[in-house]
Amino acid sequence: MSITPRYATIPDWCAISGMGRSNTYVEIGRRHIRAVKLGTRTLIDVEAGLAWFATLPPAEIMTGRRLRPRSSEPDAPQMTAAEIAVPRAPPPAEIRTGPHRRPRPPAAPPAPAE
Repeated sequence: MSITPRYATIPDWCAISGMGRSNTYVEIGRRHIRAVKLGTRTLIDVEAGLAWFATLPPAEIMTGRRLRPRSSEPDAPQMTAAEIAVPRAPPPAEIRTGPHRRPRPPAAPPAPAE
């Protein structure tokens, strides 16, 4: 017999739901998961969180092995291996982010005092 708690801490919620810690906080921020504070602890409303899980669409998983539709799916589009694994283009060289971006140009010298 398994007893589901009404509220769970973040680590307990992650164990119950299978969600990661970061994604849990993202969904709390989107107000998909209800959370309350008890002092410094964040507690998740387990029933509401599991109800939200029930509203999610089913997963549509396609493996790289199935390039042609099954005979029972005559209208399914045929995909090539190139369409399944589309390589991402690297970002342009002039756009840099993070600690390795180009330094700013030096500021203009101050105007001479009269």
